[in-house]
Amino acid sequence: MSLITSRQNPLIKHVAKLLESPRERRKHQQFVVEGIHLAQLAMESGWPVTQLILAESVPRHPEVAAMLAVYGAVQPILLSDGLFQQLFEIQPNVGIVVLMSQPLQSAMTRGGDFSVLLDDIQDPGNLGTIMRTAVAAGVSNIYLSQGCADVWSPKVLRAAMGAHFQVQLSCDVDLLSVLEALNGKMLVTDLAAKQSLYDVDLRGPVGMIFGNEGAGVSERLKAVAGDKVLIPMPGKVESLNVAAAAAICLFECVRQRCL
Repeated sequence: MSLITSRQNPLIKHVAKLLESPRERRKHQQFVVEGIHLAQLAMESGWPVTQLILAESVPRHPEVAAMLAVYGAVQPILLSDGLFQQLFEIQPNVGIVVLMSQPLQSAMTRGGDFSVLLDDIQDPGNLGTIMRTAVAAGVSNIYLSQGCADVWSPKVLRAAMGAHFQVQLSCDVDLLSVLEALNGKMLVTDLAAKQSLYDVDLRGPVGMIFGNEGAGVSERLKAVAGDKVLIPMPGKVESLNVAAAAAICLFECVRQRCL
């Protein structure tokens, strides 16, 4: 394996741009996965691997050695530990990075009876956390509006902890069209709602809509959502973080279905 030590190397400049710029990720339809755990999940998903990048000291790590044996068709690139540490958030002793192709945007998936619609979620940590929670709850499809944070950004990938590889993602979609096409209850949290979340039967097909951190779900989506619900909050706070609200709603659905 050739050793790269310069940040001026064309591949390294390309990867640096992918890490920093949503526009570059869209242009090249690629994203960067950092770390052993996420790399394992990404590669096991069957998505095309464009490039493996390793820190100089990491091939001795037993888990990395096992991955290289399985995915030997892609020749790794070796970076000096110093350069690796300049570029990535992880330490060189666990330093594996996978450059992957984004999946082709497919037509709206109709399979499954549990969907999440995300309306302009702009904080990457919130977006990734909601995705991770949704997958844990058994959600089959996640639909993201154009105003959401870039789902392929490093921060979202880290917060989602592999959720990208275990759910059907539809990005930059018109959520109103999705709502009109989906079957079952369409649930949206609303501080002005009279109905408690815990009074709604969630055992059939259901879609849950979660909105922007400041503005919430847009009025046009609220107008067509069938069930507006309130999460009871006896404490003296005005509202919940959107990721916390999503977790409560999603796992109320799980609770009802597991009774």
